[in-house]
Amino acid sequence: MVLVAPVLLLAVTAVFQAMLYFHAVQVARLAANESLMSTQGLSGSVTAGQRRADDVLAQFGNPLDAPAVDVTRGAQTAQVHIAGSVPMLLPGFHVPVRATATGPVSAFHP
Repeated sequence: MVLVAPVLLLAVTAVFQAMLYFHAVQVARLAANESLMSTQGLSGSVTAGQRRADDVLAQFGNPLDAPAVDVTRGAQTAQVHIAGSVPMLLPGFHVPVRATATGPVSAFHP
């Protein structure tokens, strides 16, 4: 009976940690996709993509520790990389989260 309480507490903490991880992954993917849409449009830019990714992450309460957003826009493609880690409930673990979105850049051809 003495071991049941710590094991149960560890199991509940692990479930909450998994919930934090999956939430962070979904928000990172959403931020990458939203940022890509802001970057690849006709009037899009790297700055607009960076700002949009930061806005989406802030809207969800910054679920990533130390998020790094890298937005690039070339002549043909735009790409967004978001990396960070999940806030940890269990000490001694580091779980990275990464999301990438790539797409073509819109162009006007008269």
